[in-house]
Amino acid sequence: MINYKVNCPKGMTDILPVMVGRARCTPDMSYGPHVRDHYIIHFCISGRGVLFKKGEEYNVEEGEMFIIRPGEETTYTADTKNPWYYTWISFVGERASVFDKGRCVRRIPGDIAIRLLDLVEAGETSADIFVSLLYNLIYDLYSVSSLPYDRLAEVRRYIRYKMKMNASASEIAEMFNY
Repeated sequence: MINYKVNCPKGMTDILPVMVGRARCTPDMSYGPHVRDHYIIHFCISGRGVLFKKGEEYNVEEGEMFIIRPGEETTYTADTKNPWYYTWISFVGERASVFDKGRCVRRIPGDIAIRLLDLVEAGETSADIFVSLLYNLIYDLYSVSSLPYDRLAEVRRYIRYKMKMNASASEIAEMFNY
């Protein structure tokens, strides 16, 4: 296991990385029950395990991440046959609550887990680098641009634009092959 504290400059308030690390767990290795005063996100690089919280059980596999929020009592345990290898980051801050939205277990977007693992392996301690990684994760998880293309939204924008030019309904229909 590797873990270390991130060096945060004074005045940083939005998102403050606290610690980062990685662990190659042994079968049935477990942590908890524990309640934290910060957020922590685990990215499962390989293997699998189980997260227990609020009387629920969440299976986590390679390519998935789980979010632990402040004040939640959690326990997580590596699988007996295929224990997980994960990297993690803990953080606090005024903007950290964005991670309160959505499911606590989800697919890891893009290559963020490998990027975090590379930084941990390199011994990086710069808060700015980890903050940018967390903002990239926020973008990947919560950005509206990640939604599928909406043809109807395009029609509505066109109508608003053309209304200023007194376009007829038939002109608009023709423009969109309706």
